Amino acid sequence: QIYEDHHGKNQKWVLEASAGGRISPTTTYTITSASNTNYAIDIYGGVEYASNGSNIQSFQKHGGKNQQFKFIYDEKGGFYEIVNPDTNKSLNVSGAGTRNETNVQLWERDGSCASFWKLIKNDDGAYTIQSACSELVLDLYGGIAEQEKNIQIYEDHHGKNQKWVLEAS
Repeated sequence: QIYEDHHGKNQKWVLEASAGGRISPTTTYTITSASNTNYAIDIYGGVEYASNGSNIQSFQKHGGKNQQFKFIYDEKGGFYEIVNPDTNKSLNVSGAGTRNETNVQLWERDGSCASFWKLIKNDDGAYTIQSACSELVLDLYGGIAEQEKNIQIYEDHHGKNQKWVLEAS
C-alpha cells in the first residue's frame, strides 16, 4: 500500500548488504529457536489444513512439511519472504502490525511489508529476523521454547528467544 508520508517507523527502511552473502533461495530450511534447537517454527495444524491466518508456533522439531521454509530475496526491497514451499504462503505479521506481541501467521504472498523480513546474522551464527514493517523482531512468546508457544514480533532485547538457527532440511 502507498500512504502519505507521516514519518512513522513503518515508512523507514534500512538496506544492508549481507557480509556472508544471501541465503540460498533453492534450499529448504527448518528454523529452530536458538534457545533450544529441538524446537522449530511450525505451521499449526500442518500444511494440509493451512490457510490464510493459520497460526505460527514453536513445536518439537520433526522435519515435517509444516516446518520447512525457503527464503526468497526481493532485489527491490532488500528483504526476504519466508515461504513454506508446500503452501506457497509466507510468514506474515498480522495486519502489518508495529506493536509488541503482534501475532505472526501464515498468509498468501501479497507483497506487503507484513510478508517481508530482514535477516541479521549475529556473532554466534544465529539470525535475528526483523519485520520489514517495523524494527520489531520475530520472538518466541514467554522466552522459552516449548510445544505450541506462539510466535510474535517484539522489541529486540537480544534474547535467545529472538535468535533463530537455519538448518538445511
